[in-house]
Amino acid sequence: MHNSVHHLESLLSRADFDNGNCPTSSLKLFGEPLIVRNVDVTRKFMTVDTVLIPSNLPNTIDLIATNFPSIKVKEYDDTSFIANELVSSRKSALPFIDQNPVIAGLFQNFEAPINSFIYHTIEQGLLVDNVVYPWDFLNIVQKTLRAEVTRTIISPNASIARTTVIEGPCIIEDDVTIDDFCKIKGPTYISKGSHVGMSSLIRNCMFGKETKIGFNCEIAKSYFAGNAKISHQ
Repeated sequence: MHNSVHHLESLLSRADFDNGNCPTSSLKLFGEPLIVRNVDVTRKFMTVDTVLIPSNLPNTIDLIATNFPSIKVKEYDDTSFIANELVSSRKSALPFIDQNPVIAGLFQNFEAPINSFIYHTIEQGLLVDNVVYPWDFLNIVQKTLRAEVTRTIISPNASIARTTVIEGPCIIEDDVTIDDFCKIKGPTYISKGSHVGMSSLIRNCMFGKETKIGFNCEIAKSYFAGNAKISHQ
């Protein structure tokens, strides 16, 4: 997810941007890049003709072009911003004009920072949470699990031991293996090809594909982007 040297380091390190990456490209919710989800959510409430993205983020530009061929991607030069000066906060949208438009993604007449999470509530409409630090994203993961994992869906191609207990709403996808005497407490999402070792407790987690959890582990309120391995005990 993020090759940081310290857990307090901003997700918006200059090195990541120099490599053409951004949290909206590398962070995923339910296996979908954050910026793709942002566009999907926005399109439900307004027409999206153009997305404005800094030209030094080719990975993000490719994501939009690939997933939304009908949407125009407009690039602009970005050489002046200092990413770590961004402040994590929740802002109301529709319309929302960010204080630092240099790293804004433009959705028709709606602007949000490139490092944002866009979501909708009945009471307040579209809202924007900025993603600056790891705990910002972990908060978003928990918020999304509570909002979207509301019932248990288990793939018929998953292998779950009879002695394992599934408690609360969970999504368990294809080719997931859960060994004996485990407990999975929702809301939890376990993606394709993942494995949970014997006697493990998993609660309020989001696992990307091919996540491997060893024997006798307790994993709580955690996020794994995928292809991660946790040792036994």
